[in-house]
Amino acid sequence: MKKHCSWCWNSSHTKPSCPEFKKYIADNPDSYEARREREKLARRENKKVNSPRKCGFCSTEGHNTKTCSAKKVIHNKFIALNSAFRRRVLEELSVQGIGVGALLTLRPHNGTSDPILSIVRKIEWNSIHAGSEGRSYSIALERIGPAPEGYHRSINPRSLGTRHLTHLLSRPMMGEIFQRKEVWERFEWQGGREMEVVSPVDDATINPPDGWLAGSVSNVEFCRHNPLADDNGKTKPLWDLRQSEFSDWAYYAGVLGLEETQRFFQSYLSPVASARAPYKSLI
Repeated sequence: MKKHCSWCWNSSHTKPSCPEFKKYIADNPDSYEARREREKLARRENKKVNSPRKCGFCSTEGHNTKTCSAKKVIHNKFIALNSAFRRRVLEELSVQGIGVGALLTLRPHNGTSDPILSIVRKIEWNSIHAGSEGRSYSIALERIGPAPEGYHRSINPRSLGTRHLTHLLSRPMMGEIFQRKEVWERFEWQGGREMEVVSPVDDATINPPDGWLAGSVSNVEFCRHNPLADDNGKTKPLWDLRQSEFSDWAYYAGVLGLEETQRFFQSYLSPVASARAPYKSLI
């Protein structure tokens, strides 16, 4: 619905910017409308004085998100950690020969069907990062041979979707949750890893995009692949990162032997969260 000026009813502007309204205020300084506008202006000025603008990242007064030194330090710490994380992932994929063209068997979730022979069609490299969201669904598989009768996919009937990267990595790199005894026992009871490599590719053919190993996530296509940003592409505030990311970052820093980085992110967590996993035992 198009807005109209409530003073002159012109559809090209609203009342605060109405030239006729401004002229009326200037010509009639003692009118009700003029006094009301002065009161509104005074309230805005008073609000600025009593409630100075705070940084959208750290909620501290005196600067904004763009100039926030805390944001710069935290983002740089994550990028360095992510670089080390990605190098470890690439190393593990290379050792196993997991790249485009590798043959894998996929164990169906129902546990009753035979493993499905499949080929790695694509690796979603940008979804791989040391954060809680987006790093798992990275290996796009395609069925070898025709799809079963009655099996329909609108785009590719042989597609098996994008699968969990975590099931192809070593146990420490699978994430903090898999280090818990009850979770790991349940995982093994349910059949363990859903994928197994049967025909690897040469590790020389496993090539992530340029700049990937540097750890930056600023130029990724989807917001969900950037743990530093929310769903709208805006920088996540510090309190959000503490809730959703810092525990994972501290965990992976421990796995990768980055003790200073581990302590840095743990310092932002509550004592309960910091003591949740035995980081040292995984180094």
